[in-house]
Amino acid sequence: MSQVTGSEGFESDDRPGRIERLGELLREVRRRLEDYQELADPTPAQRDAWDADLYFYDDALVSVADLLDIDVPPAWRDDLTPEGRTEIEAAVTAAGLDLSTVPPD
Repeated sequence: MSQVTGSEGFESDDRPGRIERLGELLREVRRRLEDYQELADPTPAQRDAWDADLYFYDDALVSVADLLDIDVPPAWRDDLTPEGRTEIEAAVTAAGLDLSTVPPD
């Protein structure tokens, strides 16, 4: 059973625009995270950049989940596990926001 469910949520006049802007940022940061994973021997600066990008990605992912009325367990707001990240990404995608880093044909 999924821990991520729909709920009543925050209202905004520009919610669709905010969701799309966050989606663009998430795709951009996700591409960078994927690039870091391809590095054979990352430098300390590259590891620090990866950590910062992952922190930003998780925060933005939770923010877009909130805008899409997806319930995020409180523990995941402070410490998002890889499994939690995958579950939220799936819920966000199911809600209609494509997080794919591969451009459509």
